[in-house]
Amino acid sequence: MEFQGSHGKMHYEVTGSGDRTLLLLHGWGGSTENWIPVVRDFQKDFTVVNVDFPGFGLSPEPETPWSVTEYACLVLEFIHSLNVDGV
Repeated sequence: MEFQGSHGKMHYEVTGSGDRTLLLLHGWGGSTENWIPVVRDFQKDFTVVNVDFPGFGLSPEPETPWSVTEYACLVLEFIHSLNVDGV
């Protein structure tokens, strides 16, 4: 799936169907691929949301270079779009 926020867009995957949501954020140079073993372990009990930050994995590069602030703003906007109480 793809999330389009006001700060950019990013690819994400949702697996599992638990009542609680687990949001996975990869490290620098990573992608959703890094979390495959974790997703397998937690999808039985959680709805697992796994994102590719812009410029990583299946997400397009931002049009201009980003700092941590732009990534954080996009993640916050994405969390609000999930309509869940806490992740």
